[in-house]
Amino acid sequence: MNQTAPKVEVVSDRIPCLVATLIDRKLLLPITAVAEVINTVTMPESGNDKTPLYGWINWREQRIPLLSLEHAMGGGRPQLKFENRMAVINAIGDASGVGFYAILLQNLPTPIQVNTESIRGGEGETAALVVANVTLGEEQMIVPDLLAVEKVVKGFKKGN
Repeated sequence: MNQTAPKVEVVSDRIPCLVATLIDRKLLLPITAVAEVINTVTMPESGNDKTPLYGWINWREQRIPLLSLEHAMGGGRPQLKFENRMAVINAIGDASGVGFYAILLQNLPTPIQVNTESIRGGEGETAALVVANVTLGEEQMIVPDLLAVEKVVKGFKKGN
């Protein structure tokens, strides 16, 4: 007797995300974009204060750039502190040659499941490097345009 189980397609309407804190706003990142969240163990090799690049850090035997997303979006550049965290982001677009890059966070991100019922369009104009402003619960957040961020990262050369 040869019976096959019927194929059942289960499509989840939930997207696993991380809520990450910058100095002046919160990010909503798809969890698949984040390779790892790490502590600030060592200060990066110095970058130019006029750019969003803090410098280069060693992560899993690779040198990757550490970026101030606030500065890349036109804001101020927060001071690096040992209590900061960094999100290591998988590069899939223009910066894929780099492989990964890190963005400075203010604390440990919070995992969350997002679906169409839990998220609403946010208020305000969309800033540079931002796909959307959203409201999750009572909190305003931004969804970064990671492909646009990679264009910024691509401009950094090792040793700059």
